[in-house]
Amino acid sequence: MVSTNYISKFIKSNASSTIISRGKQIYKSNSWTWVSVNKDDKIIKIEIESSLRSQEYKVIISNYDQKNITTSCTCPYDWGPICKHEVAALMLLK
Repeated sequence: MVSTNYISKFIKSNASSTIISRGKQIYKSNSWTWVSVNKDDKIIKIEIESSLRSQEYKVIISNYDQKNITTSCTCPYDWGPICKHEVAALMLLK
C-alpha cells in the first residue's frame, strides 16, 4: 500500500485547524461525488455540494500520488491556500 503521509502534511501546512475541521465535516457528510480519475495525467475531479446545497463546487487535485500535489476549487474562498472543499477531497485520498 502506498503511503499517504504527504497528503496529511499538505493539508496541515496549507489549512487552518478551522478549515480542516470543516473539511472533515464535509468528508463525513458524503456530500461529494467522484467525477473523474485520470491516472495518466494524475488528475482527480470531485464535485462537492455547498453547505446550503444550492450549488456544487468543483475540486481538482493534480499530482495526487506525489509530494508536489496541487489543488484548486471553484468556491469563492480566498483567505488561505486551500479551502474546506479541497481538504474534504484530499481526505478521500487518504
